[in-house]
Amino acid sequence: TYGATSANLAYDLGEAAEGEIPAATGSLTRAEPENWNVGVYAMEIGSLALTDSDNFLASNYALNFASADLTIEPRPVLITVDGASKILGDPDPVFSGSVEPLSANSGVLTGESLNARFVRADAGQSDSVGAIINLTAEFENPNNNYLVTVSGGSMEILGRVTYYANYPNGLEQRTLVDEASYRLGDQINMLGNAMAAGWGSSELRFVGWETADGEPFNGGAIGEQNIELYAQWDVLRHLQIRYWNPAYGDVAAPTNLYLFQGDGFTYEAASVIGQTATTAVFGDGSQGMPVSGSGTMPDADYVVTILYEYLKVDRPVVPDDSGEPEGQQPESTPNPETAEQQTVAPVKRASYFTISEMEIPLSGIASRSVGDSIE
Repeated sequence: TYGATSANLAYDLGEAAEGEIPAATGSLTRAEPENWNVGVYAMEIGSLALTDSDNFLASNYALNFASADLTIEPRPVLITVDGASKILGDPDPVFSGSVEPLSANSGVLTGESLNARFVRADAGQSDSVGAIINLTAEFENPNNNYLVTVSGGSMEILGRVTYYANYPNGLEQRTLVDEASYRLGDQINMLGNAMAAGWGSSELRFVGWETADGEPFNGGAIGEQNIELYAQWDVLRHLQIRYWNPAYGDVAAPTNLYLFQGDGFTYEAASVIGQTATTAVFGDGSQGMPVSGSGTMPDADYVVTILYEYLKVDRPVVPDDSGEPEGQQPESTPNPETAEQQTVAPVKRASYFTISEMEIPLSGIASRSVGDSIE
């Protein structure tokens, strides 16, 4: 085997005359005695010669040499390739492996190297999630002194699921939320919640995931390609309930709520001193509503305005320049056709009024904090 630096070149002497045992001195040699590479080498007679012994006289014989060959066999070596994995689309990792260490009858000799490199077995094999890529080793073997066996490895192609945050209007905002790798057929773990960068929890509500092509995604198994998921959000909208007098504007601070699209809300007109709630109208005043009721939050800021009649406040009765009390008119003359009916001029009403420190009970007005459910 390659690696032996000497060889026992044995020989046999033929038969001599009866009762005589042949004897010899010296040794055989071989061709290219300094070359110990794998190969076949012819043996030569070298210094081998017959010699006298107790009952053997060498001069009575002639030595005829029948040549043979010396064969040096390759030294066995095992190269083992390690397994690997990567995510689809990523560059190949640096593959690794090991070469069998030196032992009595195998392994690479000290001071020598096979310069093993670990590579794909088939450079043309395409990648997809779930594909198994065969790996092997390339090596150098000068003079073919080694009988190399490669125990190949494999690389598994994994899939990546990437979670991004994006704006509520669907425009891509490639802000990485999380990512994970999966094997083909694994069930994708859905993130239960995620926060879009730059948006506070009081302004957004996480509502689900969609794929990069805009399709809703409710979970499932990873396929042969990577997948990108984008968080979808609802935006809090401003709902304002106002108590408004046509002549004097707001009669109390508006009630402000913050709801998501589709949330329900209720409202109820509270009693205002000396006034009667007549109606309520949506934001632009185009749609009349009862003074008590409910609605569903649209995808926009919204105002419900509860309208009130004028205050009916009697002015004091004071004399005017005519001598008649201001605010009071003489009785009218009965109409002959309605003799039994007597009419009195109405009392004048004030054209202005002042209300200070007015409180409007709002117990009937819907209100909630962000995150509360709407019944």
